Amino acid sequence: MSESVPQARASGPTLQAWPVIAAVAVLCAALFVRSIDGGPPLDPSDRTRDRDALPEPMQLLGRGAATRVAELDERVSPTLRAEWTRLREVVFALARCPRTGDWLDTVDGLAFERLFSELRRGTRDDALAAQVLLVEIARRTKWAPGLLARTSDAERLAALQREWMRTWGSRSASDAQLSEPALSGLLLQARLERATYVRVIGRDRERFERAIEAFRRLLEDAQGEPTALARALDARHPGLAASLAAREDGLEPFDTVAGHFFPGLNGECE
Repeated sequence: MSESVPQARASGPTLQAWPVIAAVAVLCAALFVRSIDGGPPLDPSDRTRDRDALPEPMQLLGRGAATRVAELDERVSPTLRAEWTRLREVVFALARCPRTGDWLDTVDGLAFERLFSELRRGTRDDALAAQVLLVEIARRTKWAPGLLARTSDAERLAALQREWMRTWGSRSASDAQLSEPALSGLLLQARLERATYVRVIGRDRERFERAIEAFRRLLEDAQGEPTALARALDARHPGLAASLAAREDGLEPFDTVAGHFFPGLNGECE
């Protein structure tokens, strides 16, 4: 009786092995892609401008903003347009440098705070309009603490700027219209925050720590990685974000750069 010869096993992978092989291949591909150097982040000013973006939006935050601010009238949401038009005329006509808090407590000031909140929650054109009004108020009212450390004026402006940055900071990082205003808004926030805690001698520790924490939330995600806003900041101002943790007063370098973006905007209406 002849002996049976066992059949040779197939040399290829079994059906059960294919999912494992596929998973390994995907993992290797992911590791390879992550190893590729993507180059430095794109400077916000070099981004391709989309067709609907307002050209040169930073001009609306400068000293000559009055010559262009009416361009926003037709871009603001229709439900907010009438109040926007009225209040931007009021704000751009402010004179004699009133204390910020005193003006914010007027009928027009209270109306501005309501409008600012609505604009902040609106479209990107609304967001730009909100930032334009806030910067102009910071330019035309007095919020410098002075020798008496009167910080309530700067605190109110800083709170509004924090709200804007919390809403639009990272969302604006890749936006052709809002990327640069968002970065300049971050610098303005640093200037306002420092006015709340810097003293002739020393600083208010509690307010300082609160300001640093607000910046950290803007520049780091929950895992401690840079946010989109932090990456955009690093593209425009290399190393500035790192100064937040590297210096005794981490906002001082931000404040210094703010002086170049907003010359004369120091709470004294100069």
